[in-house]
Amino acid sequence: GKQREIAIVMDGPSYKFFNDESKEHRHWLLTIGKSCRSVVACRLTPIQKQMVVRLVKKDSVPQATCLSIGDGANDVSMIREANVGVGIFGKEGRQAANNADFAIGQFKFLRRLLLVHGRWNYCR
Repeated sequence: GKQREIAIVMDGPSYKFFNDESKEHRHWLLTIGKSCRSVVACRLTPIQKQMVVRLVKKDSVPQATCLSIGDGANDVSMIREANVGVGIFGKEGRQAANNADFAIGQFKFLRRLLLVHGRWNYCR
């Protein structure tokens, strides 16, 4: 039959119940996340965003390469934690773009950056 598509949405208040220092919590969050088609983390504090990226980057087997995308000062720690960071110039200023590996002017340029330039870089 048709496989169900599952997504998980974590918000800041719910994330407070997650204990980053617990090996069991980290294991279960990664296990659940891997079984989902999409994982959305919204309304997180800057340190929570950074902790999610660190969790995926450090605890994934095989080790994951993380991409973080942000458009404001509250995304800087997440962008810096990731292997590759993309900052978007926006209403919130230039902090994200100044701290990223790549900077783009609008979200709509992300598709070309990832699918065209990313593929070219992968093929090299």
